[in-house]
Amino acid sequence: MVPTMATVNETARIFGLAKHFVRRLALEGKIKHVRAGKKILINLELFKNYLYECPVEDSENRISNKFGISKVEGGHNE
Repeated sequence: MVPTMATVNETARIFGLAKHFVRRLALEGKIKHVRAGKKILINLELFKNYLYECPVEDSENRISNKFGISKVEGGHNE
């Protein structure tokens, strides 16, 4: 199956994030990406997994992810 790829701008828009944040994650090697000329293309499924799987404990020892993102059951994309 061919993965769904998006540019930095498209990825930022889809996930409601700042473009510079998405670009920085790619340039720092924190997310998988490929280059197509000057464009950075990001695998959307792997990016979503990256956001969901960044666990941290808060001051009350509750596990969450460092971005404060949680999965919503019953969404349109499930």
